[in-house]
Amino acid sequence: MNLVQIDRAITGVWAIMLRKKNALSYFTIDMTSFVWSFAVIILVMAFQTYMAPLETQIFNSGANKVELGEVMAGYQSFILIVNWFLWPVISFFICKLMGLRANYIRYVIVDNFSSMVTLTIIAAPSILFQFGLSADIAKSFIFFSSFIMLVYKWRVIKVALATSGMYASILLFIDIAATIIVSTVVKNFLVG
Repeated sequence: MNLVQIDRAITGVWAIMLRKKNALSYFTIDMTSFVWSFAVIILVMAFQTYMAPLETQIFNSGANKVELGEVMAGYQSFILIVNWFLWPVISFFICKLMGLRANYIRYVIVDNFSSMVTLTIIAAPSILFQFGLSADIAKSFIFFSSFIMLVYKWRVIKVALATSGMYASILLFIDIAATIIVSTVVKNFLVG
């Protein structure tokens, strides 16, 4: 995979966000792209490292921000890595059960690259907080951004798997549930 293909993939995930009909034409669908799409985790981790302390400041205004931010960044990074590689395995079996396996490779490629868009959506309130937005308003913006992100993730599933809205909703619900379960298990395991 070269830089042109990466650029086209990122353009493709933004095209899905903008509801363009030819959005999938930007992606190269092959095993090389499938494997390389997992490398997006490097950019996601950079975002995560930047965002965790800011989110900690927003949601825990009375806590020791630096110490708690570093701990949360570690937890969130570990949870992110586990989910990054676990979700494609879980979704493979779910797609197989739902009869959507024909577009599974395309879905994983699009889903991995779509993380760049979801991070951009979620990052906006935290960046505004850094420029002086109050914590309460930033919290409201984060929750609103989370709703936009969920709608976008639903759209990615629907478009990439070429499926109905109902199947996309089921997959999105399972994705969220799996993330919550992994987060809980990892935090309980690490905290003791």
